[in-house]
Amino acid sequence: MLEAVAAYSRDEGIRMQSSSGGLFSILAQQILKEGGIVFGAAYDEEFHVKYLGVDRKEELHRLRGAKYVESNLGDVYVKVLENLNQNRKVLFCGLPCHVAGLIKKIGVHEKLFCVDMVCHGVPPEWVWDAYLKSYQSSKGKITGIFMRDKRDSWTRSHWRIETTDVVYLESASENPYMRGFVENLFLRPCCYSCKFKTISRKSDLTLGDYWGVSKIHPDYTDDKGISLVLIQSEKGKDLFQEVSQQLCWSKSDIRQAIRNNPSLILSAVKPISHEKIMRELKMGHDFISLMEKNLKVSIISEVIRKIGVRLSKIRVRIRLMRKPLLQ
Repeated sequence: MLEAVAAYSRDEGIRMQSSSGGLFSILAQQILKEGGIVFGAAYDEEFHVKYLGVDRKEELHRLRGAKYVESNLGDVYVKVLENLNQNRKVLFCGLPCHVAGLIKKIGVHEKLFCVDMVCHGVPPEWVWDAYLKSYQSSKGKITGIFMRDKRDSWTRSHWRIETTDVVYLESASENPYMRGFVENLFLRPCCYSCKFKTISRKSDLTLGDYWGVSKIHPDYTDDKGISLVLIQSEKGKDLFQEVSQQLCWSKSDIRQAIRNNPSLILSAVKPISHEKIMRELKMGHDFISLMEKNLKVSIISEVIRKIGVRLSKIRVRIRLMRKPLLQ
């Protein structure tokens, strides 16, 4: 069943407000149009990330956008089941492990549409809390966080952090949380050996950034965001076809897509400094100061980083040579 697609929303507003191509919003709007409800990750008033259900188009913005932190499940599985029992269509968008957990909990349901994502791995909530505390102690109370502001570029997006008085823009290489996230310094222990890093998944659709898309689809070069869509089931295919007129899209080659998106199949590699950093954060060390100390680029660390990137590419090639691919 598995098919790969490169796609983005024809609605420029939705596309620019989204982390990649705006596919989640288009899918969500379709479910809402049919009287359903959509569950996804949202910030609360303290910028903790929790699953939230919305049934109005005007509330979808709360679920939109990347949030590189563990989402608190709360009682979301119970709420999903309650809505299914009311004969409502439900779209659940979450981490691959959370989607698998939902299906294990309530089983497959004809009105349940599950969307997971290409996941790098996520830091635990308490690490995110440490970052928020450190940032606000020097910059003031945070009133808004946007981890992928792409008004200037999708491939070189910025963090936008709004405080009571100032709006701060930082590149991914400047933001200490994002740098530590990309370098795997403080992910959850299970993310270093994730059993959900497979091509064929429990979800109906898998969404992610289509990195390297211009090498495969030369026409997709406007740098406004392209989504990689993996169609995992007949139900997912039907939903995609329902919204296809609202998209610019092209069929893609799965193997080529994987080569530029290794997080689809490879777990993050745990760095040597992981335990030390986690231990010092638990001891109450200031997050930003600790990251600045550990993220200083030296010749040796840069060589190690490049070796890691090279090894990841080799691991991807090895996986792609295996038969069958869809495991």
